[in-house]
Amino acid sequence: MVRINPGWVSFCRLRTHQWCFLLFNAILFHALLFGNISMHYANKCPDICVTSDVFLLSMVFSNPANGTRRAQIRQTWANLTDVKGLLVLTLFVLGTSDSNDIQANVIVESHQHKDIIQGKFNDSDGNLILKMKLMLEWVVTFCPFARFIIKSDEDMFVNYKSLVEYLLGLKRHPDDLYIGRVIHQEMPDRNAQSKDFIPLSQYSEKYYPDYCSGAAFVISQDVARKIFVASIETNLAVPYAMFIGICAKKLKGAVIDRNISVNCNNIHCPLVDDSIHFFSSYSGVLKCKESISAIFSHYFEM
Repeated sequence: MVRINPGWVSFCRLRTHQWCFLLFNAILFHALLFGNISMHYANKCPDICVTSDVFLLSMVFSNPANGTRRAQIRQTWANLTDVKGLLVLTLFVLGTSDSNDIQANVIVESHQHKDIIQGKFNDSDGNLILKMKLMLEWVVTFCPFARFIIKSDEDMFVNYKSLVEYLLGLKRHPDDLYIGRVIHQEMPDRNAQSKDFIPLSQYSEKYYPDYCSGAAFVISQDVARKIFVASIETNLAVPYAMFIGICAKKLKGAVIDRNISVNCNNIHCPLVDDSIHFFSSYSGVLKCKESISAIFSHYFEM
């Protein structure tokens, strides 16, 4: 990934996001000039956002072997590319496969659809943080003017129409936005026999910071930049959704004035708080007009 001096992170935290944006331009220009970024991608589609005014950039985490599922997504919910005259762009984020046949199929698929971002790491559960960092790096490097970014899993259904209408209806300046199903006071797994075991040496807090479920969440472009900066100096072997929450917590009170949980009675969030999670300087109360369950839901069995 792009190497960033930790001192730059502090600089970015202490300045407005306009300064942060200028800092990113300098960092990414340097990385592109010296070829550092290209080293991380098997396929990067660098020009897909160059001439596009993207309102919503949808990044779908997919496994290289699931070409049929990606085809079904393209033919169904991701087939919508325009909502109220605003551009919606859907891309798939993959790692590589150990199978030469699968990898060859991905290359053919990528040439045909031009919608696959692939990193040079094995696509596995153990590399999900690498996948997330790759996604953030690609967004801030190759699609820096996309207004909002939604990350979703390939087994999710995303209602683009409802989501765009929801974002357009926000009664606040839509920066510093991190929205999804909030997980509150999740405890690290301390069972040494568990595959999800997190030792105290790796993460010592009793609870993880509040975070949005990794199945689907939305961030604004400025938050993508800020979390990307924070992720450079964050090296933890925790589940990737918690990783984003930890990075976001590092920004709290510095880049982002405060976080605000907005309770909405019409949102159904099984086993978690019925709330939408924002990082925002907005001080009022936002009334929800859409059910998040109508925007994000699990996809049909494939």
